[in-house]
Amino acid sequence: MPIADPHCHTVASDGMVTPAELVEAAVKANVDLIAVTDHDTMACVKEVQQRGEGAGLVVVAGQEVTTKWPATTHVLAWFLEKPVKRGMSLEDTVAAIHDQDGLAIIPHPFMPVYFGSIQPFMLRAAGSGRRWQRLPLRLPGHGPGADRVRRRFQDRGAAAHDAAPGGTRA
Repeated sequence: MPIADPHCHTVASDGMVTPAELVEAAVKANVDLIAVTDHDTMACVKEVQQRGEGAGLVVVAGQEVTTKWPATTHVLAWFLEKPVKRGMSLEDTVAAIHDQDGLAIIPHPFMPVYFGSIQPFMLRAAGSGRRWQRLPLRLPGHGPGADRVRRRFQDRGAAAHDAAPGGTRA
């Protein structure tokens, strides 16, 4: 069964590893896929992708976007071409991710701290009028690296299902 780490940070934000160290650690751990999701930047994505390709590791371009106060909820964005601006509302952040045919993911719901998490009342308010999808592994039908990711997972016996780009699209 393939192994993925969908939420990796580097020294570009609050991570403790360089792009080279991240790829080396993933390869040593026999991880098949990682997503680079530094806080509010994509500064290291290209380097991690280049190093990952050389090591046979699938690297998804992403970002962990901080929404505006008072919520300051974090939203993971996968399959991005360019960074998403921080400090927008949760709804506008998800829309900006979808504008790039990206996948929006709430990374740590209900974490018992206010900063970066989304509390139950906040999720209900954000979801009013919107149907949030709860998906197992769902990959966009197109976009940067999606076909390669799908082939890699299918080659290893996992089912990767096609979905409309943006897993939270209403």
